[in-house]
Amino acid sequence: MATLPDYVSSRGHGEISFEIPARMTGATAYQFVLAAARAPLQRFVDAQLNCVSNGAVHYTALPFLFHYYMDVERVTSIPEVIGYVPYREAGFMVPLLQKREGHLLPELKLWLPYILIDRDCGMVAGREVWGYPKAMGVMTMNPDPAQATHCAAETTIFRTLQPDTRGERATLFETNRVTAARTATNGAASVRRWAACSGARWATLNRRWRAWRARPSMRLPCTRKRRSSISSSFAMPPIHARPVIKRW
Repeated sequence: MATLPDYVSSRGHGEISFEIPARMTGATAYQFVLAAARAPLQRFVDAQLNCVSNGAVHYTALPFLFHYYMDVERVTSIPEVIGYVPYREAGFMVPLLQKREGHLLPELKLWLPYILIDRDCGMVAGREVWGYPKAMGVMTMNPDPAQATHCAAETTIFRTLQPDTRGERATLFETNRVTAARTATNGAASVRRWAACSGARWATLNRRWRAWRARPSMRLPCTRKRRSSISSSFAMPPIHARPVIKRW
């Protein structure tokens, strides 16, 4: 009996869903810790995650979340020899406590409900392989931390959810550095103060990251939102693959 291929690749003929894992080099990321209103955040988590578990698993929101921007000079598939592209990404990471039926203690998880990316191959692979809700966008950021004063993300939005609302490209979110008036004297001082503050925060995050990364891996909760071709109001059957952050 002939052995059928596991996957028929269109490599060389327009393939944009590349095989993983991928290698990223020259990456710069800015991450901000934001306070969050717990009640509306929990309602959002309930509507997106808890409603489909039938009580087998429950996610509890915490009163904060992470907002990030990332610039990558080169990303390429390791198994498939194709080439590389630079790309930018921005989004939100929501820490959750996951309580599974029959387990005594909860586990810490990270949920990514909003991700914008500026490369079609990154969006397609992110959605098809991992199930991330990635959408196309345009990110503005300076990868030099000393010069980074403004980050923003644009994408297609609908200001009202009505049949006659036309989609438009607009800024969805932005982050600006707040400093004193930029003068020859206090401008440099404000940058030094910002750098010192940022250095202290990153040192704290780095210590926590080193402690966390001692764990072999962390699974990310993810609902694979792929519509059925039989009836687009239904989801496709679940695929038993979950995104995982592994230690490196």
